[in-house]
Amino acid sequence: MGAQRTIGSRRRPMLLRYAAVALATLVLLWLSVSVSIAGYMRDRQPEIALRFWPVDGPAKAMQAEILMQQSVRSPRHDRELSLAREALAAEPTSARAARILAMLSTDQAEAGRRFAYARRLSRRDLFINLWFIEEAVQRNDVPGALSQYDVTLRTSSQAPRLLFPILSAALAQRDLASPIAQLLATGGEWVPDFVDQVLAEGARAGDLGRVVLYRPQALRRLGAPAQARLVAELVDQKQFDIGSRIYRLVSGRQPMTFGGPASLAAGAWPPFDWSVIDTGSYGASTNEGDSALQVYAQGGSRGTVARRLIQGGPGNYRLSASGTVAGNDAAGQALWSVSCAQTESQPAATLRLEGQSGVRQTQFANMRTGGNCTWYWLSLEVGSPTEGSRFEASLDELRIEAVPG
Repeated sequence: MGAQRTIGSRRRPMLLRYAAVALATLVLLWLSVSVSIAGYMRDRQPEIALRFWPVDGPAKAMQAEILMQQSVRSPRHDRELSLAREALAAEPTSARAARILAMLSTDQAEAGRRFAYARRLSRRDLFINLWFIEEAVQRNDVPGALSQYDVTLRTSSQAPRLLFPILSAALAQRDLASPIAQLLATGGEWVPDFVDQVLAEGARAGDLGRVVLYRPQALRRLGAPAQARLVAELVDQKQFDIGSRIYRLVSGRQPMTFGGPASLAAGAWPPFDWSVIDTGSYGASTNEGDSALQVYAQGGSRGTVARRLIQGGPGNYRLSASGTVAGNDAAGQALWSVSCAQTESQPAATLRLEGQSGVRQTQFANMRTGGNCTWYWLSLEVGSPTEGSRFEASLDELRIEAVPG
């Protein structure tokens, strides 16, 4: 009997210990689950997160931010202030809480101190960075504002949607051209994306061209396709002089001129190099290392197959072209023309290559240009008028030479 009492008395402390361990395990499990749920919900529904973990600082900061968004026009923000203070006390590294306190500051000096503290906590918070941009603008500190643009665009994926349109509009302001050029020359990886957006919209290409000429290093930030798009867009907008200066910088070559060499090889920078077109019904092509231009047109088709922008001054010139029409595909013609790119006018000269199949031929045309045009289109059109026929030729030489008046 006494032995049974001894065994029973020993079991009670063991059961109590098991119960204590189980209770501690349940408490730790509850804490773990609560913290996990709070962590998952704090950015989605912070009020629910706080039910599971009332001292969660990040959840309080998020709830304060939501309340601010909901009561942005309200003169009082006591609840938001209280939540932000509690959040910062619970989580001293919370940039969101520090930023909310800064936004709710009662004077500019206090706001500046609080925003400076918030930025020390995080340089990736978009709203903190936007405040520093605005603060620099208010001080008329253009370099400072643009420096803050760079920081913001480097650190926030949302910033381009907000800042690219503003920066694009600023390209047109002549007094901002040099500092913006410096920004594009030294800015982060966002620079090519910005240029792509400007070119996609088209209207600001001329402004962009003027800006990058202040700091040609900005052009090196772009890949060759973006450089070529910029050159082509400038020509489309008749910004020939700006386009030609950028062409010189990116290609290392001079635009073709009256009296200069006129290779027929295609280039990487049209239209200051040759633009070569092939539609399937008519077209042109060049072979690598070969300056000859192979052209063709199926019966019943006609169109421009090559075009290049050429610079010329007033004077008397002779256009000459050589080539060979294919022996079995001679039903058609190749037509060279020179016309002003700046105005709508009749061609200054035209020259045809046709017939004489299988025989290399050279044709000439004289032209006189005035002082009202300095940029010309040198174009080649091919055509084969008869259904079922075909025109094909190899064009191997082209010249525009000055001649006595």
